[in-house]
Amino acid sequence: MNKPILSDSIDTRCGKDVPGTSAGKRVLASEALLAGHRKLVIEHRGERYCLRETRQGKLILTK
Repeated sequence: MNKPILSDSIDTRCGKDVPGTSAGKRVLASEALLAGHRKLVIEHRGERYCLRETRQGKLILTK
């Protein structure tokens, strides 16, 4: 069972379209981001954010 890692799709839950995508938003599987880990540090505009997966399988992004 191969899940697409990155694709273009329209998803009204995410707000406005992402510029540069042909059909709407870019979709990236959380498994591709986390790569087998439960935490990921994302640097955005000089700030660091922590994306983590909870025991219930939900994602939380904190600064």
